[in-house]
Amino acid sequence: MPFEETEGFLKANEKTTVVDRPGNPVVKVDENVLPSKTACEDRHAVDIIPRGRLASLLAPYAQGTSFWDSWAKAKVSPAEPGDGSDDIVMISVFDGHCNSTATSDLLMKTLHPCIAWMIAAASSSYSFPDPTLNTGVFAQSVRDAYEAWDAASIATPFALLENKIKLPDVPGYPGFPNPGLVALADAPSRGSAGITAIVDVKGDTLHVANLGDSRAVAGWWNPEDKVWRCDILSSDQECENPAEADRVREAHPPEEADDVVFDAGYCKRLLGTGQPSRAFGNTSYKLPLEKQDRLTGVLGGNQSKPLKPVLTPPYKTAEAEVVSRHLHPASGEELKFLVVAADGLWDRTTSEEAALLLSAHLNHPHAPDIPKAILPALHPYLSPSEPRPFPAETLPGKEERAAGDWVFEDTNAATHLIRNSLGGKGWDRDVRRKVLSMREGGTRSVRDDTTVVVVWFDDDQGRLHQEMRAPLEQGCRPAGRVSPFEVAHRVVD
Repeated sequence: MPFEETEGFLKANEKTTVVDRPGNPVVKVDENVLPSKTACEDRHAVDIIPRGRLASLLAPYAQGTSFWDSWAKAKVSPAEPGDGSDDIVMISVFDGHCNSTATSDLLMKTLHPCIAWMIAAASSSYSFPDPTLNTGVFAQSVRDAYEAWDAASIATPFALLENKIKLPDVPGYPGFPNPGLVALADAPSRGSAGITAIVDVKGDTLHVANLGDSRAVAGWWNPEDKVWRCDILSSDQECENPAEADRVREAHPPEEADDVVFDAGYCKRLLGTGQPSRAFGNTSYKLPLEKQDRLTGVLGGNQSKPLKPVLTPPYKTAEAEVVSRHLHPASGEELKFLVVAADGLWDRTTSEEAALLLSAHLNHPHAPDIPKAILPALHPYLSPSEPRPFPAETLPGKEERAAGDWVFEDTNAATHLIRNSLGGKGWDRDVRRKVLSMREGGTRSVRDDTTVVVVWFDDDQGRLHQEMRAPLEQGCRPAGRVSPFEVAHRVVD
């Protein structure tokens, strides 16, 4: 495929939204999705609801209206100007399973309103001004929303089968079996990983909830010490993670220990087939066999079948791990960016590399190629604290992560991360062109669907990265650092 065509494919889904909501520290959102085949299984969502509108989600509904009507009226678009000091910003990425978008598509449309409802319900019982209480109650509300969404989606097809859900008659055909809700039966059987980042402006808090192997990483800048810190806000919940494998084994009888998590020839998986250990849906790991058979027999459905018997379900859970951070910590660090991405990015890029690439992109989105071994010296990061979240991988510029160059060709930061993930250990534009030229069958063995959302933050004074950008714009370099342009010229010379 010609270079121009592959470039168009890489950028086809990129999007940049400037958030003009004074008081809200989020100033810009970069997004991009690179599918591995025609039917991309990934979905994502970005929504804002002001706190003052949460109560409307609990109010009695007028005749002919519903919760979903109230949600549509209460939320605002990230691009809608207005006072942002009361905003709750939600960013989610969903990675569908079983070659299906049934679950990820439903999550994209409904998880954020369900989270908002749970926060509204909590706010009716608790006082939010206390930041400590806010952090705990808010985080628990998000955790509850994840579990409630999963339970509701799994219960829906059974309620349908047992005639507990009644739809109005089709006009002119009294008694006709309305097929509308049958479409929802497929969602819980397929499944999806999911990760949600929530910026609670008034609570001055960032929360990240995770199910599965998507990931969120934040970049903090210390203006006093002139150093970055990579903050990995989630741990991959999959069976290669020793902590997750132990958790799953401990939840089942000892005689199942060898079957619950084992390697059937590719990697450690749940009952031999499921790699993520937590997810929405995936009823083949959550329901007794008789219930699974009833669903597939009456309503159909295509789901991954475990290699080992389902003896003591559930083996998967929708219990999210939630991590919270103060937006303005006592350390004086400034939150500059947050990347939320599906595993298609993390299969090829480490958390620390993504943070390094974004801090560099903040300084110079367009620049000559920079050697991977040199970039860490230009944008120094603190050594990571131990223990590191799983997976703890080789740091940027070290050992096998030192070969080749990083490239800076994109204004959109999500595209910047995806582009740099495609070149392998040593950057080669022809390799990238060939990888992007692949379609359908063979693509999945090389790259997965890749969804990336990058959220940019400002500081209290409205100095959007001014301190860091000014030296480069003036043609000089920050104290103690070498300009990337200087490095590139040295390499060329």
